[in-house]
Amino acid sequence: MILKSDKRLDAALLQIPRGSAVIYDIGADHGKLSALAVIKGIADYAVATDISALSLDKARKLFESAGLSDKTETRLGRGLEPCGDSGVFVIAGIGGRNIADIIEGRRSGQDGLFITVPHKDARFLREYLLTRGIPIKKDFAVSEKGHFYDVIVADTAESVKEELRSGLIREYGDIYMEYGRDNFGAKNPDFYAKLIKEKNEFDKRLGKVYNSRCLEKLGLIERALGLYGRGAT
Repeated sequence: MILKSDKRLDAALLQIPRGSAVIYDIGADHGKLSALAVIKGIADYAVATDISALSLDKARKLFESAGLSDKTETRLGRGLEPCGDSGVFVIAGIGGRNIADIIEGRRSGQDGLFITVPHKDARFLREYLLTRGIPIKKDFAVSEKGHFYDVIVADTAESVKEELRSGLIREYGDIYMEYGRDNFGAKNPDFYAKLIKEKNEFDKRLGKVYNSRCLEKLGLIERALGLYGRGAT
């Protein structure tokens, strides 16, 4: 069986350390990410979790048809409840606020690498992680079929003490908090396309009616474009 991937899935898969013993695909839906992680040899074992029994039934059927039943399983439950205490946790396809709630709700001793792909509220997620002292290890954008997604990777096991957290926030600053740090050091054409699309949208809005928030956002976009052009790190 040949499973087709896409840029969003590939971006998440590439952040999983090769040879991971187990990954938890939270809100797995169809289970495609779990299946691909095992097929590609990225993970030895994958656990697909979801609050929907119907979604898990789809994932289970996919695993069976791909011959992966001995290397995968499905677990019904909310957030991190059905997950083990350590491993790689992948959360994609929901908003940044929901992802923050899931991470915040982890039980004591439940830590590991979190690979997140929020479809909105990425800034909220960045602010949450840094204010909780959780360092962001990777932070970049990808595009898929005209939509833009942020990939934010953090490790709760590396959380810093409260007195050091302000340094994490200061290091990011306003532009990185809005758009992600790793889009600027290395040229990322997907991110550049995102900035240009946003600039055109806000230019049109301001052309119709004056709005101070739109003007502020446009100023941030132009600063980001300037930083991107200088190849800042």
